[in-house]
Amino acid sequence: MYTDKKRVISLLIFWAVFFMTAFSAHAIYKEWDMIQMKRGVTAPMWWSMKPGGGYEDDDILRIKVEDKYFEELDVRITDLFYMPNLERIHFGLWFDQFDYEDTGFVFHVQAMDDQGNVYEHNTVSSEGDSWFGEFQRRAIQEIQLDNIEELELYIYPMEWKNGKEVLLKPEKKLVYTKEMEPLPVYMENPNKEEPTGESPEELGNNH
Repeated sequence: MYTDKKRVISLLIFWAVFFMTAFSAHAIYKEWDMIQMKRGVTAPMWWSMKPGGGYEDDDILRIKVEDKYFEELDVRITDLFYMPNLERIHFGLWFDQFDYEDTGFVFHVQAMDDQGNVYEHNTVSSEGDSWFGEFQRRAIQEIQLDNIEELELYIYPMEWKNGKEVLLKPEKKLVYTKEMEPLPVYMENPNKEEPTGESPEELGNNH
């Protein structure tokens, strides 16, 4: 009787461990892209189509951010990824959705340079709620780093009151200085159209 009871307990423990392992593996597999972006292995980018067809093209430069944690808001960001010709900075932002699920709480993001110029033309693409929090791909446009000595990133808590958006007190971080130049290349133009066929020099060598 004791042996049978011990066997049942062992089987229950085995199946509990099995299901927990399977659930964890499924969660990690489902959110692998998000995990990779948080770790900085992949960039939180998206590409738009050009008017004439094909995807927009540009090199991607990496801005390594030392302090990625906005303590007061409990929000974290990735490194920044700069596209110089398109004048756009991409990055990821994530937070614990359980902190804000009942508040209608969202964030407005903008950047300000050392000359007081404000860049708030930004777009957002949410990956939705997940096991690891809500992750958003963000992009701020119309930024030319050539003329900027320092750049600060502002994250504004934003909530709805009486049908209107209200910006609350922001938290800011210094994310770029001219001393970081030259920026490392994260990826050379991935959408560049390569020439096809033989070059004139190659054709000439064939005769």
